[in-house]
Amino acid sequence: MAIRYSSAADTVSEGDVCSLERPAEAENLSPREKLAIDFGERFATNHLSIDDAYFKRLKDEFTEAEVIELMLHCALYVGMGRLAALLDMTEELPAGFQKPFGQAVSPDADAPIQVR
Repeated sequence: MAIRYSSAADTVSEGDVCSLERPAEAENLSPREKLAIDFGERFATNHLSIDDAYFKRLKDEFTEAEVIELMLHCALYVGMGRLAALLDMTEELPAGFQKPFGQAVSPDADAPIQVR
């Protein structure tokens, strides 16, 4: 919720991003999107609730390849989020990350690196 990609600026509004706080209530999300978000939350907070019945729900909405891709993304993002928390990188972002939506964001945004 803290990161915005300029490539999505034309298709994802700030309201869309804010609706992710309560995805089950969001009117702008499809059943597939709601299920994917639910999976991500379960993966991160209650992975043992993902049982055979839950996998059947996933396979009713997604192809097998999409389920695998969803699991890989969750593994990557949950792992990186936990790493960031361990390194205490989650609270106070550097100034380079505090740009308004639509502006370029990078750790060195205020002091660009010169590439030779």
